[in-house]
Amino acid sequence: MAIKEVEKRIIQPRTMLVVLIVVLVVLLLSFVLSLRIKFLLHDELQIDLVPLDASFHITNKEAANVTFKVQNRNFGECQSICAITLRDIGTGEILYNDTRGLSHNEEIFESFRFPAPGHGSGQFLFSFNLNCKNIRSFICPSTEYPRYHTALITVNYDLTEEERAAQSAVLPLLQNWSAKIGRASYLLNESSVLVARIPKNNLDGQNFMVQQQWLEEDLSIKQHFFDEAFEVWNAENYTAALEKVNAAESIHLQEYETHTNSTVFLLRQINDNRAILSNIWQKTPGLLQAARWYANHTTVQNYLLLQEANASAQEVLDAQTVAGNIHTEARLLELASHADGSLESNITYFNKLVDTGYWLQRLTATQLTFAGIQVSPLSTFECPTLVTQSALIAALNQSYLNESLTLLLNASNISVETNASGFATNYCGNTSSSMPAALVSLSKSPIVIPVNISLDVPVVELPFMNISIPEPMCCAFGECQVCCSGCAAYPVLFLHGHSFNDANNPEYTLAYVAEIQQALEDSGYIDAGILDVTSDPSTLEFGEWGKSGKPVTVRASYYYIRDYNLGPYQLHVQQSERIENYALRLHEIIDVLKYRTGSPKVIIVAHSMGGLVARSYMDTFGSNSVDMLITINTPYHGISDNVAKACTLLGASKECDDMTQGSVFLNRLNAKPLPQIPMYVIRSVGCTMGVEIGDGIVTNESAYLEGVVNYEIEGNCTDALNSDLHSNVMIPRLYPEVPELLKKILLEDS
Repeated sequence: MAIKEVEKRIIQPRTMLVVLIVVLVVLLLSFVLSLRIKFLLHDELQIDLVPLDASFHITNKEAANVTFKVQNRNFGECQSICAITLRDIGTGEILYNDTRGLSHNEEIFESFRFPAPGHGSGQFLFSFNLNCKNIRSFICPSTEYPRYHTALITVNYDLTEEERAAQSAVLPLLQNWSAKIGRASYLLNESSVLVARIPKNNLDGQNFMVQQQWLEEDLSIKQHFFDEAFEVWNAENYTAALEKVNAAESIHLQEYETHTNSTVFLLRQINDNRAILSNIWQKTPGLLQAARWYANHTTVQNYLLLQEANASAQEVLDAQTVAGNIHTEARLLELASHADGSLESNITYFNKLVDTGYWLQRLTATQLTFAGIQVSPLSTFECPTLVTQSALIAALNQSYLNESLTLLLNASNISVETNASGFATNYCGNTSSSMPAALVSLSKSPIVIPVNISLDVPVVELPFMNISIPEPMCCAFGECQVCCSGCAAYPVLFLHGHSFNDANNPEYTLAYVAEIQQALEDSGYIDAGILDVTSDPSTLEFGEWGKSGKPVTVRASYYYIRDYNLGPYQLHVQQSERIENYALRLHEIIDVLKYRTGSPKVIIVAHSMGGLVARSYMDTFGSNSVDMLITINTPYHGISDNVAKACTLLGASKECDDMTQGSVFLNRLNAKPLPQIPMYVIRSVGCTMGVEIGDGIVTNESAYLEGVVNYEIEGNCTDALNSDLHSNVMIPRLYPEVPELLKKILLEDS
């Protein structure tokens, strides 16, 4: 009996211990299971960022200051870690980088100061980035899936009043200075060409070359000062530019005009002298012919004429000597003109003399024929013939013959005796004399006909210096351009899908889109994070997000509704609405995005139910504000079976009803024609859904849309519910082909 009582006492504690252990295990398993369910159904990590974006308008003496509040709204069981960076979008430079640990509900503040550059006007873009995740532990079974937040900081800077006044003052001065330099350069280019054409042996030309060099050096100095002032102007330091212009020496265009005109005048004078010289050379043979005649028929009169011809020859030689040596054009003009007149006088006299002799010869021949004396007619004047014929006439002693000769001689203006005998005595000697020295030298000199100097100057296109007020500059991704409005490609608006648990914050459904936004930055799309629909348009500049010429991407939720009470807009979450109501909110979202970017249209990239919201929006408001629609895993023909049942279990029943296969909403939407814009459908397949395949939520048949471009992404479901391909396809780390496909579509559209 005693032994049994002892055994009972021993067994009873053991049983209690076992029961206690079982209870503890059950409690532990329940705890773990509840954690798993909690982490499965709810958003384990929500990071609040305030503000979602920041916009500033400052002058060059000011700075923009912004403070971001980051609050960790994760599960209390978890610790989080956040990588914080601040990046200059214009240069790509990382300006700030830090890693912070955050506990549940902890707030941190990050403050930054963005000073204006101190000159000019334009826009700077900065990106404040958060990359946060929960730290996995026993009590925090986190997936460690990162959450990204981006806030776009826009700093618009402009001139101060002082800078603007200096800009207005210096602009006309620079323009006038530039015009004078351009005119002076043109004149110097013309005179440089002309001065080079002045004969090197010309004394005047040497003076002109000295003047040309001086003016070129003078202009070079002034050009240097102008370049310095213009460089400062281009750097948009208008106060310094005004100081330089005021200190610079002015340009006297009259000096350049006078120099060029004088060069032209000199060349024309040279050409005139060359024309006279050319005329002299051409008359020289006539003078030599006369001189030889005088020398071959020596008489007192011919000797005198030969001396006159020699004097004329000496003048020609003098002019030739001056033309071949250093001289001034004025002296050459004097000599050449005198020589030309002397030549003309001698040659004219000789020509008249020969003509008179010829006619005397013909007249005496005629008279002799009338007198019965036969003579042989000659076609040229020959002194021996005239001497013979005049002697025969003198022997006839007929006075009327002498009277006719006198009339002929008077008509020739040659002062000779009034009969043929006297003409022959004066001009038809029968002996020869030697040629004087000047005539001999002239006969041996080569005849050179100088060529005129061209006054034509080739047209030289001098660089045009356009001085205008510099335009504001905007930079992004290492490229700068003049700030513009509406010049960028259409912004991209990302829309989320159905929230599986309507207890979750709408940002939970937006989280997976952030990675795609970052991936698109490689293609020149600025990640503007979440669109702040609470922004008051009256406080923002129209189109400031589009000034850089680069398109932006934003993500937005149609679950938010704005409260239009007085004061700042307030957001409220309404996740249990019809899809048509969400389309109304999408209308507001699109209007805000168009205003912020200055773009007339947007591109919509919508996941899951977001595609139906976009279709409903265009059905209600038209597609004028939408350039293109890209949908990913959108149930165009509805959800069915277990998916439809699970949708209403935790999600909003109204939108689940609208998405259910055969719903009134879907029947009405699909009965209408597709919007007349480019549409692309991306669907993922690889999960078994009863007798069909799909992404675990939407079947392949439901996601396919007839009449548009369809793409198919192959994948697989990895979770216990066989449904995560539907959302995982939006994660670039898992399916990089999706952002690549988006880049391809966007590039083709742009």
